[in-house]
This record gives sequence, structure tokens and C-alpha cells, in this order.
Amino acid sequence: RNLNAPTNPDENYAGSNASVNYSTADNLGALMNKSNPLVQMARTRAAQQANSRGLLNSSLAAEAGEQAAMEMMLPVAQADAETFNRRWLEQERIEAEAKLAKEERDSRQKMFESEQSRHVYSAVNNADSVYSQMFSNIVNNPNYSAGDRANLFRHISLIRDSSYKQINAIYGTNLTWQTAVNA
Repeated sequence: RNLNAPTNPDENYAGSNASVNYSTADNLGALMNKSNPLVQMARTRAAQQANSRGLLNSSLAAEAGEQAAMEMMLPVAQADAETFNRRWLEQERIEAEAKLAKEERDSRQKMFESEQSRHVYSAVNNADSVYSQMFSNIVNNPNYSAGDRANLFRHISLIRDSSYKQINAIYGTNLTWQTAVNA
């Protein structure tokens, strides 16, 4: 048991401190502190009553003082412990819901990213196929001179680069590539 439990439930409430054992008994122990003015008042009243009966220095007077202090502090300790535990349970519920919501968001984000990755891959694959087909047509056409081929290679590289830039803009990606032909 934590006999040094706070008298204010909010003292250890931040962040759902599950290590705090905040029972009525623990709280009562903390509230029975000699410096607590309510405890001092209850003990003083009990001592005054014992004095009026001529029992001021007896063990009965001491017991009566402790009993009076406990009777005064018990409802406070119970209410504090109940409030703390209710808040703690509510915080646990909120944290569990937040964790589930985050897991759901993360799962949806992964699904979205996976779907988006398929779209990006498909778009890049299409752009590369078009580039490869144009490159092959240029290479396999015997009617082009070396100068014409160089110009056409630069041109299709620009088309491919433009396609990649469009993919970047549409999907928010940052594809990097290198042009094989010097422009």
C-alpha cells in the first residue's frame, strides 16, 4: 500500500499513473497527518471532551482523539479515493480509445499508402514502357542519322522526365531518375 498517497487526486493523475494505489485506506493514512488542521481540530475536540470527564491524560482520551480524527477524515478519504479512481478509469478508457483510433488511422494509412504505391508503380511502369518503346523505335530505325537519333533521345528523355514530374505532382511523391542521354 502507498501510505504517502496524495490527498489531491490530481497530483498523480497526469498520464494515468497506474502505479499509484489510491485506496480509501491509503488516502486515510495520508489525511491523518498530524499537520492536517481537520485532524488537529478533531483531536482537540476529543481532548476537550475527555478533559470534561477528567480523562485528559488517559489512553481512552488518546483513542478517542484518534477515533474522532478517523471519523472526520474517513468520508473525505472515501470521496477522494472514489473521485481519483473514477478519473483514473475514465483516463484509461480515453487512452484505450485513443490507442484504438490511432491503430485504425495507421492501418488505413498503410492501406492508402499501399494502394497509392500500386498506382505510382503502375504510372511509372507505363511511363517507362512508353519511353522504352520510343527508344526501341529510334534505335531500330535505320533511316535516322546519328544527329537525328541524339535529338530524338533528348526529346523522349524530356517526355519521360515530364511524365515523372506529373506522377510526382499527382501522388505527392519524389521520384528521382537520371537521364541516360546527355542533353
